[in-house]
Amino acid sequence: MKKRLNLLFTTWAMLVGVGSNAVGSEIVVVMSSDSSPYQEALAGFQEAYGKSVDVVNLAHGEPTMASDTRIIVAIGGKAAIYEYSGKLPLVYCMAPGLVVSAQQHAGPRIEIHTTVAMPVLIRNLRDIQPGLKRLAIFWMADAGRGNFEYESDVSAMGVTLLSEHLDKVDELPGHLRALHGHADAIWITADPLIMTAQNFATTKEFCKANAIPLYVPVDSLADRGAAAAVSVSFREIGRTAAAAAKQALANHSIDSQIIFSDKSTLTLNLHVSAQSGLSIPPAAIKKADRVIP
Repeated sequence: MKKRLNLLFTTWAMLVGVGSNAVGSEIVVVMSSDSSPYQEALAGFQEAYGKSVDVVNLAHGEPTMASDTRIIVAIGGKAAIYEYSGKLPLVYCMAPGLVVSAQQHAGPRIEIHTTVAMPVLIRNLRDIQPGLKRLAIFWMADAGRGNFEYESDVSAMGVTLLSEHLDKVDELPGHLRALHGHADAIWITADPLIMTAQNFATTKEFCKANAIPLYVPVDSLADRGAAAAVSVSFREIGRTAAAAAKQALANHSIDSQIIFSDKSTLTLNLHVSAQSGLSIPPAAIKKADRVIP
């Protein structure tokens, strides 16, 4: 498999593991490893939750849930798919492209998506590209379906989402060719199956040749040739997981669901945007969290 574009995708793709055995608390956080992105998410979780929780590192031992544990929070893929006994609700994050099934976990499963809610994304993109009407979304893993949870809300905003689902990675060039003339912009999801160096290069070159803006969910990819990135910080993902855990504790009935953050970070690449035919309004440039000349 080709090298990931950056450390983020390497970390997300790894199934390596992380604290010590749990003591007793309502919430137990299980981490796949003590890597920097996971630690950032944990810091965001603890900040938003407001009180200490037990943290288990799978690299150092197997988790043992105490009798008073009511919620499991998993940070990373290995922690998300760990075989927990019982039917405790599972809140999992930092695991892009992963869908935990009922066969893998018997209790309610709450996925914290690695990207912003689609209406938040569209509002950001409309600031950049006011004429945006048709946004093509490339995805592979089942988790990519979550991008269409808000399809009716997006439609009410005047934007049509074009679902470009790939069964195999090598289908990408054909989908891009078929898309010519039918989309105003392209969004690639935070899906490790599709977001490889080769796929990014192929999509970037197609967008450059056809003057179509390429938007991405990872800040660093704006430095590598995307017109803009609308991303969620690791810390914000942790905060969103804490809010979901609090809500789960407050409810007697918990349903499996996907939760998106409503807070985003906007990065603009002005040079690439100009190549894409975009004339970004000054207000959008001023609003951006980071601007690449």
